[in-house]
Parts: sequence; structure tokens; C-alpha cells
Amino acid sequence: MSNKIVEVPKWLSDYNDDALFKMYDIKIVLKRHNLLDKPKDNEGTECTVRMIVDDTIKHLENIARVITDEQ
Repeated sequence: MSNKIVEVPKWLSDYNDDALFKMYDIKIVLKRHNLLDKPKDNEGTECTVRMIVDDTIKHLENIARVITDEQ
């Protein structure tokens, strides 16, 4: 018996991979310009750009892991 919930189309896997690689590139550019540790907005938040980027990368990596496990 398979643990698959749904069949994941290849285009969705490719789309997620593309988004993940773009986020890695964005993180490199932000680091190069010393922007990762800046606040994400001007409203006094303690949340940094790095936190947002890292969370997004983590979510995309988790999606990729689930897609890979279901293939």
C-alpha cells in the first residue's frame, strides 16, 4: 500500500526546484550587499531579511523533500 496522498506532477516539482534555486541566488546577492541583517520593514520589527529568506528556503526545501518522498 502506497503512502501517496496525491500524484505530484513533474511541472510542480520543477517549479518548486526553480523557486528554491532563485531563493539561494537572492540570498547570495543580499549577503553581498550586506542586507541580510537589516530589518524586514521600517515598523520597528525585530524580524530581519535573513529570517524571511531562511524561512522561505526552509519551506521550499521541505516541499521538495515531500515531493521527492512521494515520487
